[in-house]
Amino acid sequence: MDHNVYASFHSRIKPYGSPAAAENIAMGTKTFEETLAIWKSSSGHNANLLKHVTRMGLASASRDGTTRWALILAARSEPPQSNVRVLSVFPPIILFRVGTP
Repeated sequence: MDHNVYASFHSRIKPYGSPAAAENIAMGTKTFEETLAIWKSSSGHNANLLKHVTRMGLASASRDGTTRWALILAARSEPPQSNVRVLSVFPPIILFRVGTP
């Protein structure tokens, strides 16, 4: 397995506008749990897992009894913009009348 399938990882991820991205790949494990355990035991793969990400993709494919895994982790290109604007910082005022008019 290779990170440069069809094209380099950088060129494959570039159109998505992510400033930081990583890819973990594995081959031969039977379950995701087994694959994740192997990634966690590898310092480089585990460092990818511990990064702050907002997007991820996971894929597996099997052929002739061999399963291949790919996990892509990416950060958002810009922090999300809030559409909320504070119009007033004063508390609401409630007026009421006491007694007879």
